[in-house]
Amino acid sequence: PESNMILRRFLSTVRRNSFEVLGLSPDCTMQEAKVAYRSLVMRLHPDITKNDPNLTQKFREVAEAYNIVRKLKQEEIPDETPDEESIRPKYDGTTGGKDTEDKIREYINFKPI
Repeated sequence: PESNMILRRFLSTVRRNSFEVLGLSPDCTMQEAKVAYRSLVMRLHPDITKNDPNLTQKFREVAEAYNIVRKLKQEEIPDETPDEESIRPKYDGTTGGKDTEDKIREYINFKPI
């Protein structure tokens, strides 16, 4: 009840803040998120910033934000894996087509050289 409501508020805040950290809107594409992340990482990487503690902390925030955004965007992608019924060929009551019968006749009449 109340704990669920608090958890929902917290999660919505985390989501919103994750997009803000990357400078994105919640309706961005995964490609836009990736470009924003890489741009920020290149500027904030500890090797580039000479291990500045403030920028190192921002680097970590950007990495965490990107992981959250990436997971959220992956949840939006519908699972397009076909189910077993759509893969299995449909049985229409016949015993094969003309092509199958022709192949059998060719096999039976095959004469090795």
